[in-house]
Amino acid sequence: MYRLSLRHIGIFSTAKFGCMLGALLNVIPAFAIALVIKFAISALRVMLEGWQNLEIVSILGQSVRVNLIERLGWVGALKFLRDFDNASWLLVMAIALGLTLCGGALVAIFASAGAAIYNLIAKISGGIAVELANEPAGNRNS
Repeated sequence: MYRLSLRHIGIFSTAKFGCMLGALLNVIPAFAIALVIKFAISALRVMLEGWQNLEIVSILGQSVRVNLIERLGWVGALKFLRDFDNASWLLVMAIALGLTLCGGALVAIFASAGAAIYNLIAKISGGIAVELANEPAGNRNS
């Protein structure tokens, strides 16, 4: 029987592991969020383009139309939405990659902080004691 004590966890190795784990866990949610952003931008673009020739009133068969986008000063916003929507799939991939990297960095920070806290507590308490035993290969119950 062997008795081991875990007294220190490497912060840099924990950060690398946390970054990889966080990035892998965030790939699918990041892609889903990027798709939702893409479709929301497309819907907003269509809605705002409809406001360019908005019918305000129809009197005796004559309609009064106004360009609400121009009146509100949203021409720049509509141009941005058009540019964003036209570069959609490249932008979806860029947003997904950015969110994946942010998720990996966030998990790396929390994992490193957890390792640092463990190291401080282990310095005071001596760490976690683990007992290991040699068993024949056929006797494992796991």
